Amino acid sequence: MIQLLARISNWKFILFFFLATAFLLYLFIQGQNEMSAIAGESVTLIDLWKSYDLARINAFFEQIKPEGRAIHQRLTGVEDMVFPFAYGPLFILVFAFFLKGIFGNDSKWLLLALFPIWTMGADYMENFNTLEMLKSFPKTTEAMANKGSFYTEMKNLSSLIRNVLFVLLGITWIVKKVKYRS
Repeated sequence: MIQLLARISNWKFILFFFLATAFLLYLFIQGQNEMSAIAGESVTLIDLWKSYDLARINAFFEQIKPEGRAIHQRLTGVEDMVFPFAYGPLFILVFAFFLKGIFGNDSKWLLLALFPIWTMGADYMENFNTLEMLKSFPKTTEAMANKGSFYTEMKNLSSLIRNVLFVLLGITWIVKKVKYRS
């Protein structure tokens, strides 16, 4: 695994996954704009919430109407099922790139690059739960909302750790490159 990470963490793979991530983000923004037009005000996809409860979910589903729920279901069931396979490898490859630059191609520290898998897993659990809530509405239960909120909180926590790790590794990589050139 270490050799594979060292070998594929290059600009070609990173660029591919960056473009895939950017394209999917564009689709999310388009879909969210469509939902906002239906609701008559700006709305945010459930995936971007910090947490929620049953009352908030029910109010949101009412606000976006059946047409908005269909859009949210498509975004969650299609685009957001592909999205983790775009941003996950992107972060894994960037982390591996930084880590091999800091510690070398054979370092066990390269395995730290796999951390974004936690975010991907939480994202999938959140997606499945969101689809369950959308399909069951108006019979969405408190248990579904609580479970979904937990998955969202886990995804948000792992995303925060991932982003901090990205900044720390990037700074460390830059400092090492500057010191090497001096």
